[in-house]
Amino acid sequence: MGGTSILIVADDDDERALLHDALTKLGYDVRSARDGDDALGVLASFSPRVVVMDIDLPGMSGYELAHKIRSLDGLATSHLIALTGHRRLAIDVPFDTHLVKPNSIAALVAAFPKC
Repeated sequence: MGGTSILIVADDDDERALLHDALTKLGYDVRSARDGDDALGVLASFSPRVVVMDIDLPGMSGYELAHKIRSLDGLATSHLIALTGHRRLAIDVPFDTHLVKPNSIAALVAAFPKC
């Protein structure tokens, strides 16, 4: 499990910190961002295997960010997980997994691709 690189994108400071700390303690290489623009800045020097993001981000939505990530060299195959309060996901949105909040760390980790 350890070593897999993960980017967490969430505008809620408590949620972002909780996920970051829990996944780091499990041995993952974790970075975090507060919004879409911040995430794109992180992605300039970090190529995560998994991106966990909220849909309702300020400015650029999680949907828009997912499309941008899919278009970036080296990131098109990253596993994108929507962690959101939305119960329905549009068909054309490029997420691999959709988890509804609230959710457990165990359920989130279970959604990671098997390496």
